[in-house]
Amino acid sequence: MGDLITEAVSGTLYYLDKPAFKRVKESNASAEQRTSIFADMARLNTLYMIANGGSGHIGSSFSSMDVVSWLYLNEMEGEDLYFSSKGHDAPGLYAVLTALDVLPFDKIHKLRKIDGLPGHPDVGVAGMVTNTGSLGMGISIGQRHGVCQSHARQAGAHLCDDRRRRASGRPDLGIADLCCQSRRG
Repeated sequence: MGDLITEAVSGTLYYLDKPAFKRVKESNASAEQRTSIFADMARLNTLYMIANGGSGHIGSSFSSMDVVSWLYLNEMEGEDLYFSSKGHDAPGLYAVLTALDVLPFDKIHKLRKIDGLPGHPDVGVAGMVTNTGSLGMGISIGQRHGVCQSHARQAGAHLCDDRRRRASGRPDLGIADLCCQSRRG
């Protein structure tokens, strides 16, 4: 499919810059209007990223954009975490994260390129909690993460997540293993 995208895009590619997103975020529009405009702008940048990168999942990215934009603009705060249930929406998620300064804005030019953004969420990218890819994979990981958090709070332990796995020096440990360790002490 990527070769079809590359062939179909033979003209100039356009994207919206970071100040355009800032103007929308700071506008006096209602939360619903602001989020709708923001999501449409992020869709344009998603399309740019996919066309520039030569491949990507447009449908998955576009279909999740309203929900992702609403969550990031209106619901999530502080240490809240977002789990994608379908890793194929990564270009859309990246468009939102670049617009919100979670990722450097110039990364929109580097989807699926060396030293750029991978085609699926990867923990090596800011704002990514876990690697996902298969449809529904993020739901089970997010659910388990929530259970871990609950057990960790009850035991007075720290949050069990991939950052902790890496810090443990044991890359073979999964989140469930870390939760068990936290609950035991």
